Amino acid sequence: MIVIRSENKRAIARATGTIVNLVDPHHPTRDNPSGYAYERYFFVAQDRHGLPYLASFNRWRAPHVGGGEWAADPSLYPFPHG
Repeated sequence: MIVIRSENKRAIARATGTIVNLVDPHHPTRDNPSGYAYERYFFVAQDRHGLPYLASFNRWRAPHVGGGEWAADPSLYPFPHG
């Protein structure tokens, strides 16, 4: 679980992919085909009052693999969203 606090919401939204990749880099191997250091992560960014404005998660334990994201405003989605 990664929780950060910042009022610079758009900058954090743009940096979320980089932050997640630094914490949980992707390097597939024969022993670890998913290639992630952790089988799951949860990232949330909060404002100075502790109110969340974006979140992202992944999980890699089969058969239930996947991930998602949430943002308080569509302009804050950290990954391409459609």
